[in-house]
Amino acid sequence: MAFSKAIPYGEEFGGRRKRVWHQFAERRMRTWQPILTPRGITAAFGACGVVLCCMGVVILVTSAGLAEFVYDYTDQEVDAATRVGYFDIDVDRDLEPPIWVAYELRGFYQNH
Repeated sequence: MAFSKAIPYGEEFGGRRKRVWHQFAERRMRTWQPILTPRGITAAFGACGVVLCCMGVVILVTSAGLAEFVYDYTDQEVDAATRVGYFDIDVDRDLEPPIWVAYELRGFYQNH
């Protein structure tokens, strides 16, 4: 790891706080600059790859237990007075709580 030194600024500008602010404003602050080597980059990419693969396996295992039931209610009758319709969905297996219900709209865009 390499550090670059700030360019010294004289006391005529003021105290330490003003010197530090001036160095920051003039972009002359000490900075940390990593020394990039092929071995280090390979290790970093490898570590990220292992972590992301593990996360992918966890997501796949979790999503394998999900159940999805699709019901098209386009042609269902709707009460003209209340504009409310009812329908039943037959589920062929037991579901563990919590149960999340979502719906899908086609041909509808949020800003229209």
